[in-house]
Amino acid sequence: MSNADIKSKCEQLAGFYCGDVDPTDLYGECLQFVYYVEDEVKERQKKESSPNEKERKKTLFETLFSRIKSNRLESSSPNIEIALRIFLSMMVTNCKGDRSFSKLKRIKNESWASTTEDRLNNLTLMSIESDLLNDIDFNDIISDFASRKSRSVPI
Repeated sequence: MSNADIKSKCEQLAGFYCGDVDPTDLYGECLQFVYYVEDEVKERQKKESSPNEKERKKTLFETLFSRIKSNRLESSSPNIEIALRIFLSMMVTNCKGDRSFSKLKRIKNESWASTTEDRLNNLTLMSIESDLLNDIDFNDIISDFASRKSRSVPI
């Protein structure tokens, strides 16, 4: 990756996280940090045949972040540390292109083995019809249910 590419990506990232990351400082840190990343990539290629499964499952970003913390490099590259922290804490979501019948694969697993079939069917239906459930106003349903349950029955 050329220096111009690194600079444009740093500006793009800093523009998105304008309050957290400074573009000029990030660019300088990235120019120094790129060699550290290259060394880490070389080490990872050597470790691919390693029997240590936990070490292989760590992503490059997790490894770089843990190395920054363990080597106390936060003060020398604070913007990179912030960017990695933001990236590693982002939520990952599923896309909507998923077909509804494939939702059964997500629901049927070992933790559902003790669930009754009726409840499992209801959860499956809720998962398939999630678009409809998102449009329903549950406040009306709750207030209707509460008004029916609050009736006192004379003895």
